[in-house]
Amino acid sequence: ENNGSSDGPPVLPLLGDREALLHTVLQVEERDGAKVARLLNEFTDAELELHLRDNWYDTPLEPGDTLNLLATVEECQDGRRYAHVDFNAGLVVLHPDVLLSGTRVTSGTKCPRQAVIEELFAGDGGSNDKAVLGTMLHELFQAALSSDGDLAAADLTAAVDQIVASSTLMLFEVGLDEATAKAALTEAVPQILKWRALFCRPSPSAAAAVDMGPKGPGAGGLGEQRVAISEVIDIEESIWSPRFGL
Repeated sequence: ENNGSSDGPPVLPLLGDREALLHTVLQVEERDGAKVARLLNEFTDAELELHLRDNWYDTPLEPGDTLNLLATVEECQDGRRYAHVDFNAGLVVLHPDVLLSGTRVTSGTKCPRQAVIEELFAGDGGSNDKAVLGTMLHELFQAALSSDGDLAAADLTAAVDQIVASSTLMLFEVGLDEATAKAALTEAVPQILKWRALFCRPSPSAAAAVDMGPKGPGAGGLGEQRVAISEVIDIEESIWSPRFGL
């Protein structure tokens, strides 16, 4: 069954509400300072016009592309449906079934080439002492975030011992001894505890300010915001979100 259409192959159902979000680009044109795309939802056979303005104008849309449209869809009196995406509202996720890691997206905001190169040449090129210590510090920070309730220096010191004990082979590979690694991790314990006390709380404190980029038209940032981490759901990239292509 093709959801009301007898043409083409069957359209397989999607999980969640993505059937309402996923569209195929049929046509792209420029009109009145906007990039206008005619979209088709293959699950409902409904078409709509998508108007992209501001930075969204540069979205490289081509006929045949797929996208998730997270925007308000309005309907004219003549039955035509349309949506607007600009600085103020809406979101377009191009090729949402190609999932990108948050790390790659972050790299791409600074340099698009960097994200591509890291993906293409991310093979095993060996490790060095700084990379190994960075990985171990990452594990220590995860341990601090994952811990519920109050966390004392003694708790993180115990975590340091566990991390060092489980990293023996990595340390041997780069010529680091366990004492050096333990000293480097132990030195980071006070800063991690300070950061956790500042941000891991039910509501933001006055001192928990984070600069989220320049604010205003064309900037795309949020300025300085007070932030709190009320709950840690998972660590790293164990959560897949096809809705956002991440």
